[in-house]
Amino acid sequence: MENKRTILFNSEDVRKLIVQAFAASYRSPALSELDNPEYHIGGVVKRDAKGEIATRNVDYAKIPPRLWLVKDAGGIYLLSNAKAELYATEEVGPAYARLTEPNESGGISSREADRLLGKSRVWMAIPTVPFMTAIRRARGTIAVEICDKPLSRFEKLKRFVVGMLARDKTFPTVVVAINC
Repeated sequence: MENKRTILFNSEDVRKLIVQAFAASYRSPALSELDNPEYHIGGVVKRDAKGEIATRNVDYAKIPPRLWLVKDAGGIYLLSNAKAELYATEEVGPAYARLTEPNESGGISSREADRLLGKSRVWMAIPTVPFMTAIRRARGTIAVEICDKPLSRFEKLKRFVVGMLARDKTFPTVVVAINC
């Protein structure tokens, strides 16, 4: 049986991160994107003497805007992939996750973060499009549904549409598949 968890983000905080990611001329790749030849100068992934990917060969201008879902000692939060030293917009802080509406309890404890995403650190790139769609419908909160198994595009769309139809009871939802 699939294990689903839902965390909430302030839609305005997420919107600022998306603006930052799109405004940046240079963006950082996620580790999962480093071996993609499209993001390397000359379309070739070069390796150093140790066999690791040579990051000096990455063409940072080719990295698409993304949000990163992060879980570490600081909690669970979203960041943009804008390269901090190179973007011209003012610095935007992380969008911290919560389990409830802001007028209730605060952020997510370390124990709760482990329950939601496992004990390991998480640093996952997520395309901005689902967030942009959710923000257009959001009234202050976006829900991110975390699933243990990868979902088909149809299943993601179906869940998103169901979330939109039930908007009096739920928040616009972004579905993320992750192996914890």
